[in-house]
Amino acid sequence: MDEGGALTRDIVPDGATAVAPGARLPGMRFRVGVRSVAARLWALPTTLIGLVVAGAALFGGRARVEAGVVEVWGGALGKLLRIRPPGVAAMALGHVILAMTKEDLERHSEHERVHVRQCERWGPLFLPAYAASSLWAWLRGRDPYRGNAFEREAFAAGGATPPAADDSRPAVHR
Repeated sequence: MDEGGALTRDIVPDGATAVAPGARLPGMRFRVGVRSVAARLWALPTTLIGLVVAGAALFGGRARVEAGVVEVWGGALGKLLRIRPPGVAAMALGHVILAMTKEDLERHSEHERVHVRQCERWGPLFLPAYAASSLWAWLRGRDPYRGNAFEREAFAAGGATPPAADDSRPAVHR
């Protein structure tokens, strides 16, 4: 742990670990206590899904733990994210953030950490609630991604706006 209480660790493919020199996001701390444990347990089902998907990073990818969140990028995971869901550069599943590249991870980390906090609030209901929000937006004639309440909250917290509907680049977050 560093002096601010954040846990920062790189996990290298050979299994050795080393403290990473990376900077923390403002306000992101590794919380310890009953509330933190309860939030992690509540989010655990979704985190387990994220860890299974993160297993693809074992084939040429990298992983680290940053402020209590497993961050994984590259390798087979990067190839997987290019295919399903289409156009995703980064996504959060519980306390796991998955990204195609390290640059995608760094660019979208703040947005994805909002989803981590959402999963702490919604627990095992997060993925069904996320899907329901997309469906609700679609039924109202809105874009299922840009109209999703969880995405709107994540973009607002990061001070960013969702990509335009006519933007030809891949979607940046899920």
